[in-house]
Amino acid sequence: MAFPGSKKTQLKTAGRRKLVGIPEREILTLCDKHFYPSGGVEDYNPVLSPEPGLVTKETAVASIGSCFARELKEWLVENQYNYLQAETGESTQSGSARYGEVYNTACLLQIFRAAYGEFNPEERWWPYKGRLFDPYRKGVTWKDEQEAETELRAHAQAVARIVTEADVLVCTAGLSEVWRNRDDGSTFFQVPPKEIFDPERHEFVLTTVEENTQNLEQLYALLQKHNPKLRLIVTLSPVPLRATFQKEMTCVQADTISKSILRVAIANLCRNHPEIVYFPAYELITRLTRRPFKKDNRHVERRAVGRIMKTFVENFG
Repeated sequence: MAFPGSKKTQLKTAGRRKLVGIPEREILTLCDKHFYPSGGVEDYNPVLSPEPGLVTKETAVASIGSCFARELKEWLVENQYNYLQAETGESTQSGSARYGEVYNTACLLQIFRAAYGEFNPEERWWPYKGRLFDPYRKGVTWKDEQEAETELRAHAQAVARIVTEADVLVCTAGLSEVWRNRDDGSTFFQVPPKEIFDPERHEFVLTTVEENTQNLEQLYALLQKHNPKLRLIVTLSPVPLRATFQKEMTCVQADTISKSILRVAIANLCRNHPEIVYFPAYELITRLTRRPFKKDNRHVERRAVGRIMKTFVENFG
């Protein structure tokens, strides 16, 4: 046994100190971006593997996702990129078709499954305030069942067109808290209206990393089946939760959990499919931009959106 201060112990300690003193980059061949940035971060580029030419002015780009997806779309249109708009009118401000703002990965998957007749939910519509509401797309309503059926067919064709014609699809995930049907698991775009809500049929769920990973995997498999050349870019919305249904914690805590679940799920998807691009808009806003949000502390300033897109163009344009 060697006691503290003995010659044998001093030699062992010296050996450990020598090992610790070797920079990590020499042991693991790390680059500068493998180290957390210090000092000013306004010009820091968080993209590890740029792919110039992925998105040019000629590239057919489509998008779908949460409210941050609206900012991305507006920038692409304003800067005259070849943005694919398969539908126009109500509920098209945030994406390429009439699906409104899509917050969770289950709804992302459902929208594309519906385009190919693979999504047939138990609750097809909600009768509410004299109209029929689509439970799975924000802002979509119909005057009667005939109009609903006609619009659903047209919407399916539009989404299928996006898959077929787009060179690049940008998907933005937003949150992990969802409301869904207890029987068939179909996920709503938000909590059902009070007049519709039935606790025996409807449930609140904080979806898991595994569930979100599976949703993204199934979505990518469907896209590849119908257009193997389509490139997928995935982002995570930096916009925080407006409110949480988890009564045991604050919204700030719940948002951290919600975003973390999605971020790990996206990392799992990209690890399984290296050809998928993860663009770190979330990290750019939450870690690398000073005062990125408007006064509501949720929505991103146009200045910050400009920085995100500047970073995107520099790495993929």
